[in-house]
Amino acid sequence: MADGGAGRKPIIVGPDEGRLYPMGRMRAVFKADRDETAGRYSVSEWWLEPRTAGPGEHSHEEDHIYYVICGTLSVQVAGVWSDAAAGSYVLI
Repeated sequence: MADGGAGRKPIIVGPDEGRLYPMGRMRAVFKADRDETAGRYSVSEWWLEPRTAGPGEHSHEEDHIYYVICGTLSVQVAGVWSDAAAGSYVLI
């Protein structure tokens, strides 16, 4: 199907592509979200220096999926903190 079966077109985003948001000790690179995913989910890279607090408590309507490639991500979901080590997958 040309639209991937979900009302959107397939996309390929290369390793150095996406919308870059530098934020001091962390940076985000959004690969796909909003119109690209029909508002259903977000795919982004987040790079944080060690012991960086992160973006703070917030929420979004779309699904967020995290795959930890290095270090440990501490994430709060429904008021409960969890640590996700390298190789972990988190779906919020």
